[in-house]
Amino acid sequence: MNKNEIESYASLVLKTFSPNTFGDLQPADCPDLQGDLWGVEVTRAEESWMVEADVLTSRIAQMKDRNCIPEEKKKKYGIRCYPSDETKPLKAVFSNNGLGQRIDERRVLWSLTVKLCKLNKGHYKKMRNYGLFIYSNMYCPNDNPCNQEILLSKMTKLSERYPVKYSKVFLLDIHGNFFVFDLSKNTTETYLYGSDFENGCSTYGN
Repeated sequence: MNKNEIESYASLVLKTFSPNTFGDLQPADCPDLQGDLWGVEVTRAEESWMVEADVLTSRIAQMKDRNCIPEEKKKKYGIRCYPSDETKPLKAVFSNNGLGQRIDERRVLWSLTVKLCKLNKGHYKKMRNYGLFIYSNMYCPNDNPCNQEILLSKMTKLSERYPVKYSKVFLLDIHGNFFVFDLSKNTTETYLYGSDFENGCSTYGN
């Protein structure tokens, strides 16, 4: 997904998660989503090669000549492409996209660091609360609460270095695991996007 698609997806997830809290979020800039109570910045946590591959497959959709794609790129990312017919662009099958790989917590912490730096440069609109939504097409295990507590502790310590902070960090992985790290209250909660939301568990902040 490109930046606009990820931001739209983040908006949908948050509004579904807690309509009373995030229902008024609208696309904006600095931060990416803005409402009366919250400003939410949206980013992604992935391996760098995965981002490059994602961009490449997006470009393939605009191509009609398979020879435009360097062979080394095809081999590196496991890309197989074929035309549906002579008048339509190439379709791509991207096999080495890393789906299902376990996300490295360093990627999450790096994403938080980058966004904290930008938040504290003074270019962001002043909001009552700031949140950070991190999307990843990798897998973040939800079967060990201790791991989440450790990540929360590292996020909190990292945030203490900056005067302006994100109150909450939302992490959504490829399996729909939705983690809510409340840095202001030092708590963490886990939901499953889809089933938990549909079953009425999206009462967070209501």
